[in-house]
Amino acid sequence: MSTRKRKKGAILDKSRFLEAKQISFPIRDIDQLHVASETVRCALHQQCVPCAYKICCFDVALDSGFSVPNQRPETCPRLSNKSHIPNSTLGYCDEMNVLTVGDGDFSFSLGLARLLRNGKQGKKGRLIVTSYETEQTLRRVYPEFDNTLMELQSLGGIVCFEVDATRLSQTLPASVLKDNGKAIEFHRIIWNFPCTAIDRGQDGQNQAMEDNKNLVRNFVCNARKMLHSRGEVHMCHKTKPPYNQWNLQELVEKACEDKGPAAIFQGRLVLDRALLPPYTPRKALNRKSFPCHDACFYIFSFDRKNTDGECEESGQFPRTIHSKSVEFTEEEEDQIVPVTEKLVERIRSTHLSISTVKPFRKKAKKKR
Repeated sequence: MSTRKRKKGAILDKSRFLEAKQISFPIRDIDQLHVASETVRCALHQQCVPCAYKICCFDVALDSGFSVPNQRPETCPRLSNKSHIPNSTLGYCDEMNVLTVGDGDFSFSLGLARLLRNGKQGKKGRLIVTSYETEQTLRRVYPEFDNTLMELQSLGGIVCFEVDATRLSQTLPASVLKDNGKAIEFHRIIWNFPCTAIDRGQDGQNQAMEDNKNLVRNFVCNARKMLHSRGEVHMCHKTKPPYNQWNLQELVEKACEDKGPAAIFQGRLVLDRALLPPYTPRKALNRKSFPCHDACFYIFSFDRKNTDGECEESGQFPRTIHSKSVEFTEEEEDQIVPVTEKLVERIRSTHLSISTVKPFRKKAKKKR
């Protein structure tokens, strides 16, 4: 797996791309960017505008040739269809030990529990769900908290409160960290939109950027000690300014240069919450959601083998992003594929063609 540095910024210079790649429009940074094939199908075959924006991160202010505005995520046909069952596993397996950190209203963990369990029988891994807040605080802030908690526990989720992401081994109950007397090693540790403890409803990203960067450093240095040798840390993060100024890949790699396994950047995976219903990103201690069509999971491993060949029989699982991942095809139902210039062009031209054939509607004349 390549560990080359990610280019800075979400949008590349248009004139440079015209000269180097013969592309006539600005394009987001697609270096080591991947997406679930189900998201691609929704953007292409369902003509879903939110999914097109998740993948391509269009900017109509910079791209004068693209006149299709983004829409609210709820207009995605998969989100509006309550009976829709996602096809993608996102690289998860029900035998994995998974730890979620700082999950605001537990809706992400519930979506993950549904994906992991999915009516399957047999040996199950351990899903541990944590919050920095108390149970009483979450119940007061989020109206659906009790229903979410009940279903999460019915699916085998182990819920822990007042867990500090920077002191996981000290603040997690000792009972959940052992299985038959043996310490548990996690195959995935996930933290979405890491942020320092702040006042209700504020995001604190600009004002407390250095505090947030220190938070991430302390988290990854702590989390890597609890990982399986083939485990991964996933952090979901926005990629547009000012959030790209965190330089998350470089931040994590430098934080792990000391003793212990070095961080190996595996790539980024586009966030598609339609794959994890009922997940809705929430502001800190606030029931309001926030726009995140530009968000991706930054994925890091911490081993030295860095191979994809080992299998589940040996107690190990494939990487979320394979080093030899292939381009999007119509045949495979469950793929994680690279976002390429060809794919971006295809999605862009598909939505442009749709926008040009919409029927013209005369404006109603105002009555005098």
